[in-house]
Amino acid sequence: MSEVTFDLVEATGRVCKRPNFGWDFMALDSVDSTNNYTKEHCGDWLKPTLVMTKHQTAGRGRNKNKWDDEGEGKSFLSTWCLELMEGPADPRWTLGIGLYLFESMTEAFKPVRFSLKEPNDIFVGDKKVGGILVEATSQGELHYLHVGVGINVFSYPTDHLQTATHLNSYLGAAGLTPESWMQFIDFFGGRLLHFEKKAVSAENGWLQRLSNRLADAMNRHPSHVDNPVQKVQGDGTLVLERGEINWKQL
Repeated sequence: MSEVTFDLVEATGRVCKRPNFGWDFMALDSVDSTNNYTKEHCGDWLKPTLVMTKHQTAGRGRNKNKWDDEGEGKSFLSTWCLELMEGPADPRWTLGIGLYLFESMTEAFKPVRFSLKEPNDIFVGDKKVGGILVEATSQGELHYLHVGVGINVFSYPTDHLQTATHLNSYLGAAGLTPESWMQFIDFFGGRLLHFEKKAVSAENGWLQRLSNRLADAMNRHPSHVDNPVQKVQGDGTLVLERGEINWKQL
């Protein structure tokens, strides 16, 4: 495991303090789950809010999987919470948000060859470095999206030695800096802040508009070496060289 060379919370908060960034910021030392926290408090916030913690006692991934962390600020544990203006969330949005995370990490950390393992896990080679848990809640006519993002930055849980990795093992102190991290936060926060309008206004479907980018990102993952993704349909179906995968099966 590598040394923590800068404070993730402090660097993330600096981006959120920029007047044109668009996200409020809340930092917690520890919480059961940042998604649980934003579900409880989203009605109290007047603008999109990024909640970050140094440790989760009951972190969650997709399909009721646990998300473990080493604590001590070694991982990026966060939920990006925003009110939706156009009605309830579409669960298929998770594919496009996963692409945004992949593209933001690729732009900020150029030496690393990331891939997107559908629908929204980020890998380097055959090892997972990050992932997303997208959930939605409603309070009467108000609808909220909770985008949980977990990234192994300086460490990964030793129990996942065979399946996980972390950013610093590829970048080192010269490539993983406060500046490159802040670039990532800026890229992803900007994309996420404005995605709803793009998602609901796309004439032929948002995912279809993203099809080529999604296919390129997914085909970097080893699972598609022998059966690459050809396109992503508007309903979220992955069309492979041989066969199809319905988005509900992802």
